[in-house]
Amino acid sequence: MLNHLKICHPDKLDADINYFSNLKYNYENRLMINQLFTKNSKMLEKGLLASYKISQLIAKSGKPHTIGESLILPAIKEVLNSMVDCDSEQIISSIPLSNSSVSSRIDEMAFDIEETLCAFLRTTKFSIQIDESTFNDSVALLLVYVRYINQNDVIQEEFLFSEHLELDTRGLTIFKLLNNIFLKHEIPLSNIFACSTDGAPAMVGVHRGFLAYMKEKVPNILQSIASFTDSI
Repeated sequence: MLNHLKICHPDKLDADINYFSNLKYNYENRLMINQLFTKNSKMLEKGLLASYKISQLIAKSGKPHTIGESLILPAIKEVLNSMVDCDSEQIISSIPLSNSSVSSRIDEMAFDIEETLCAFLRTTKFSIQIDESTFNDSVALLLVYVRYINQNDVIQEEFLFSEHLELDTRGLTIFKLLNNIFLKHEIPLSNIFACSTDGAPAMVGVHRGFLAYMKEKVPNILQSIASFTDSI
């Protein structure tokens, strides 16, 4: 070690023991700081994951998004203080559950689910069920469900989208709205092999009904008339 000091660090030959003690102290402190940052980073990652999972539970419950900060976090804090020997404040601070955080988490998860479903529909055959409903304030809403065979060879039904019909509820308007959404998500209309609607003229009209426009694009499409609660 003395030869190493003379050859590699000749400028340190005259340094006293305090110099080397300080080097050791600074090195150990640096390691502790790195470990602290690593620990905090892992805590934040786990907190972010918990934030997404709790946001999903809030979305499923239909409760206001403010419940995250007003009820859930205080409840978690009480449980930790009563039953777990740890720093509850640090854990609570690492789980963002503000109104805006919960809203953004729900939007991100919904977007991911939508993209996953659309990606699957781009490469597989499926059937659709369509219903147009008008509310008391004359607002018309188009609801579309899809049914397909998933990767496990199981028939699965999913809600695809709901959109307002801005102008009217004619067959051409409904078809254009559906077509535009399929173009937006790059889903070929030719992947639709069957379509179920109610018996409204706007849906089943021979010349100007929604199904008539669908047959122009997908000539071999199967069609059926059923109530909205029926399966395709």
